[in-house]
Amino acid sequence: MFIYLIFFNQTWEYNYPFKLIQWIDNCKSTTQDAILGAMTLALLTSLVKICEFVWYRFVPSDKMKEKLKTLRKELNDKYK
Repeated sequence: MFIYLIFFNQTWEYNYPFKLIQWIDNCKSTTQDAILGAMTLALLTSLVKICEFVWYRFVPSDKMKEKLKTLRKELNDKYK
């Protein structure tokens, strides 16, 4: 979504990623430019970590598969 907004909707009024990048590029100070670039990178890194956490949280692991298997077996035995 971020890449799409940056490259294909540059004239869109509410294109905040593009506005952010323009604002960083138009900074007079190289220090300010570097800090804002690092903050953007930190934001994207945190979004990746959040997505990774959600993925591992909702995709069943081996233990979860085993628990579901035993639960199904118990329910099948109980309600035959």
